[in-house]
Amino acid sequence: MPMGGEGSARPKVTRKSVVGLFCGGAFHDVAFTRVDGCKVVRLYDWELRMRKVARSFFPEEGVVRDMDIRAENVGVLEADIGSAVPADGWLHLNAGLPCQDGSKANRRPHPARLREHVATFFIVVQRMREKYRKVTWFAENVVCAEFVDTMKVLFPEAEFAVVNHASFSAEKRKRAYFASAEFDLTALTRLTGTCTVAEFFDIDQGFGPYLMRSGSSGSKSNCAWLSIDQQAPTLTSNGLIMRNERTGAEWRVPSDDMAKLRSLAALPKSTTADVTARRCAVARAVDGKVSREIARQLGAMHHDDA
Repeated sequence: MPMGGEGSARPKVTRKSVVGLFCGGAFHDVAFTRVDGCKVVRLYDWELRMRKVARSFFPEEGVVRDMDIRAENVGVLEADIGSAVPADGWLHLNAGLPCQDGSKANRRPHPARLREHVATFFIVVQRMREKYRKVTWFAENVVCAEFVDTMKVLFPEAEFAVVNHASFSAEKRKRAYFASAEFDLTALTRLTGTCTVAEFFDIDQGFGPYLMRSGSSGSKSNCAWLSIDQQAPTLTSNGLIMRNERTGAEWRVPSDDMAKLRSLAALPKSTTADVTARRCAVARAVDGKVSREIARQLGAMHHDDA
C-alpha cells in the first residue's frame, strides 16, 4: 500500500466514550459530539429541569439519565456506564461538579455536600480505572477551598489551573479546573477573545444609556448598576438584568442571550423548554471555549499501544 499521497491509509481514529457526571444542561458536553472519535454515551444529573435541557441536545433514548451521584450509588452508576462502554474501550469522565454547593454567590452554600461530591467522583474514577483500558477525566467548579483543596488531596497527580474568564469572555469570573495528566490545562490560560457586554450584544448606547447588574438577589437586589461598556459581573442562576437609564425600563437577559454571552452552544430552535431551567443551565455551565478546548484535546489523544 502506498505510504504517501493519494491512496495513503488514513490513521485509525481511537474511539472514546464520553460520560458526563453532574452534567447540568449539557452545554459543556455537547462540544464532544463535534469532535471526530468522541461519542457522548451517558449524561447524569439529579435535577429534572436540568435533564430536560440536556435532552434538548441529546434526545436519543437512554443518553440522559436520572441519578443522584453519591457514594452509595456508585455500584449502580458503574453498572450503567458498563452497559454503554466497551470493556476494553476509552472512557472519558466529564464532571461539572455542582457549583451551588460552594459558590460565594449562593446565600446557603453546602461545603460539606461539595466535598462529598468530589469524594464520590474520586471513587468513580478509581473504579473506572480498574475496569477500563484507558480513563481520562476533567472536572470544573468555582474557586473555593471545598473543591480545590479536596481535589488536590485526592488527585495529587492531576493537572490544575485557575482560569480568569475575563481574559476571553464577556464575563468576569474565575473557575478552577482539574484534569487527568493527559490534558494540558495551560491551554485554557491562553484562551483569548474578551469583549464588553455592549460589543457582545451589539447594543447602541445612543438609545440608552444602558446599565447592567447581576440578578442574583432578584428585583430588589442591592447590587450596583454597572456600565455595559465593560464585562458582565459574575452570573448566577438569576442571570443578568439590563436597564435603560433614559426610559427606566428593566429586563432580564433571557437564556439564549446568556448562552451567547458565554459562547455556549445554542439550544435547538425547535424545542420549547422551561425558560427558568434554561437560564439556570446556562448560568452553571462553563464557557464554550473551555468546552471546545478540552474536547479538541481529547479527540487528539491516542493509545500508546495503538
